[in-house]
Amino acid sequence: MFPKEETPFDKFVSRGDLPEDFDIPGPHAEIDAVVEEALTDLYETRVSKIISVLGENGIGKSHLFWALRKKFYAQANFVYVPAPITKKGTLFHIYTRFMDDLGEDRVRELLAKIASNWGSRYKIYGVFRTTDVQSVIRRAIKLETTGKTVDRTLEDCIKAIIIFDLDPENRGLAERWIFGEPMDFAELQILGVERNMKEEDTVFAMMKLLMEAMEESLVLFLDELEKPFQTPGLSLEVEGIEKHPRNILEVIYKLINETSNMLAILSTNSNDWERVREHIPPQLMEKVGPNLTFRPFTLEEFKTLFTDILSKYWRDREIGIIQDPWYPLDERIIEEIFQKGKSNPRECLRILKKLFSAIAFEEWDEEQVIEKANEEI
Repeated sequence: MFPKEETPFDKFVSRGDLPEDFDIPGPHAEIDAVVEEALTDLYETRVSKIISVLGENGIGKSHLFWALRKKFYAQANFVYVPAPITKKGTLFHIYTRFMDDLGEDRVRELLAKIASNWGSRYKIYGVFRTTDVQSVIRRAIKLETTGKTVDRTLEDCIKAIIIFDLDPENRGLAERWIFGEPMDFAELQILGVERNMKEEDTVFAMMKLLMEAMEESLVLFLDELEKPFQTPGLSLEVEGIEKHPRNILEVIYKLINETSNMLAILSTNSNDWERVREHIPPQLMEKVGPNLTFRPFTLEEFKTLFTDILSKYWRDREIGIIQDPWYPLDERIIEEIFQKGKSNPRECLRILKKLFSAIAFEEWDEEQVIEKANEEI
């Protein structure tokens, strides 16, 4: 009935690196509306914002990322950021996700735009494009630091961007540095920079330049935010106070406070919210506002999800039209699964996966399915 190596419900836990094929919009409709309002406001004001989404395990928090990305694709660039479980490099963790999501081609476009704003496209006599890398670097540094304290990390970013745009010989080296690849001392000297991209101040300076060059909004979807605070090994004693060094919430506050045109969505397990809240800087807490929650799945929505998954499974395998939408089960069994799974999508799909695995691996014939399915449930 089904191949032994797969069932229609093998992929039932949503992941940020694996696109979702199915969406039941009703349970997250209210969240969608708030996100749409936030994106509209971002377009008009470019003032960064933050919202918080709570939900129990399996309710669809990770799935929400794909649903929002698909719905608002034209308005914003959505980046999935799983909460880091190490105490170092939190901002670099966000930066690498940001760069991966943009992709090499988009990053190159933004770098060229930034360099052009600094004069790299200036043409002598209107014909010959300048190749004087150092003069463009000096002009860019002057433009970016006028009236400000000289920032060596920003200067490093400027040098790398101009070299990438104007110096064919060292373009590859500059691009590797910009994408966060570690460099040895000799390579850093060629670029004229003092440090690698993993230094937090350098990461922030580069990310800010790229974000300011983007016309579309940036949405950082920070998932499973409770994880860093569930690991005792992440905490240190600092002047007698237990603290998560540079915890992700402190980094988010820095991004919200010092960049523009960004929406941060914090996704947290409902049961862990109070623990997470203890680590939110008070200034950030003021910006979060009321927590958003999912409406529970209805039985009819679960039935729709079941039939959608099965229909796609049949189509992908070029199996002819099956008249019975519940085949090889029946509607009553689907209702029992919904009750046993307590309306939690992940738990209901887990039961279905177990059931269809039994159908496949134990090779039930069609006459046995309903009876044995009742026994399994």
